[in-house]
Amino acid sequence: DVRGDEIYLKLQDMIKGFNGVAPEVLRPQEPKQTAPRVKIIKDRFVEAQIGIAWHISDIKDEDTPAIDLLSVLLGSSQSSKLRETIVIYKTLATDIFAYSYTPRAKGLFIVGAGLPFVNVPAALKEIFDIVLRYKYDKFSYAEVNKAIVQVESDDIFSITTMQGRARKLGFYQMMTGDINFGKRYLNRIRSLTPEDLYRVARKYFTYENMSVVILLPDSTQDNIITEEQILKIYKETEDFYSKRERERETKKEIYKKVLKSGITLIVEQNSRLPIVSVRVASLGGVRLEDE
Repeated sequence: DVRGDEIYLKLQDMIKGFNGVAPEVLRPQEPKQTAPRVKIIKDRFVEAQIGIAWHISDIKDEDTPAIDLLSVLLGSSQSSKLRETIVIYKTLATDIFAYSYTPRAKGLFIVGAGLPFVNVPAALKEIFDIVLRYKYDKFSYAEVNKAIVQVESDDIFSITTMQGRARKLGFYQMMTGDINFGKRYLNRIRSLTPEDLYRVARKYFTYENMSVVILLPDSTQDNIITEEQILKIYKETEDFYSKRERERETKKEIYKKVLKSGITLIVEQNSRLPIVSVRVASLGGVRLEDE
């Protein structure tokens, strides 16, 4: 057995005279990106690689838990939207992933894929379609709750050993200055709703905030994909979902019908939340009562 008090005294002796406060390092702030960036690189690659990134928040930002959960649903799990569609169903890529990189400074939301170079145009279209679909539509509550359970499970698994627990606590202390940051982070994860994910997707997944890099084997034909075509694919996909959203708004109808009993029924459909709200109103008050 290990005695904690003995280990504590030995550690104190080992680090005696060590100043554990790291000096403050001033990092230059990257200017806000105002236009998309696209680069195609050819070299001695075996297969093509796609990398797409959007600037996002830092580790302590209130948006970060929602962004992290969004990455799980889109590409960090075996049942994610990107993997199911692009790797399993359409077999356009050999591998695909999405993750959020959130250091102390502003981070990145990254989508990457490895694939045969002939599939690059089709795969790009599918990636943009899935990412932008959930910029304009919401995940279901069941999907969000499933992702929350996965994050909780991963967190529990990471601290099943003392080594894992020490690594996680040290990470939080180094990155946030708060050894208990993980508890608040998990509480925030547990409170997330489809509306939270929808909000951060709308905020960060923008045309101007996007960077795309594609690596191609040097034997690839020049016309397989161009920088202009990449931006065109994105714009066409966003235009489709934007137009559909506008049509949904304009097509909203309110149904009104007088029932046999004389009651007037008014119904408006709104599928954004999986609930039904009912209100009943009747005439009343001193102006309408005899007694």
